Amino acid sequence: MTETPQEHVVRTYETNPDALIGASNAKVRYDVTFRTIVLTAPVGTENAVGTSIRPICVPDLSRERILVQCFTNDIVLCESQSRAQDPANAVVGLPNPEGFLVWHLNTAPIPLPSTDLIWATAASFPALISIILINKVH
Repeated sequence: MTETPQEHVVRTYETNPDALIGASNAKVRYDVTFRTIVLTAPVGTENAVGTSIRPICVPDLSRERILVQCFTNDIVLCESQSRAQDPANAVVGLPNPEGFLVWHLNTAPIPLPSTDLIWATAASFPALISIILINKVH
């Protein structure tokens, strides 16, 4: 007795090949923002802070990194306004700064992988700060 071949049904589905790639292989786009801030000496005794303390960026969860470079005078980067206002940051020459010291003679921008609010202060003026903010665009 001979057997007859049996037929098997194979179901197929069409799929969008782009959906199989996934988000990890998708091209990432970036938004770049350029900013320059000038810190100047405080004006008068009634306004002890003046413009010598300024935020260099706002909190932003889409931010990939910040590039910071200072010119003319050293600056100190801090994570809060109260830390930026520390008296140690007002001493000329910044012998014992409270925060991260950015030396004005440094020739390369400093990369900061941060999404937080960052404050800058200086003890000698004017202090010119150049900032590049790099954000991911979804």
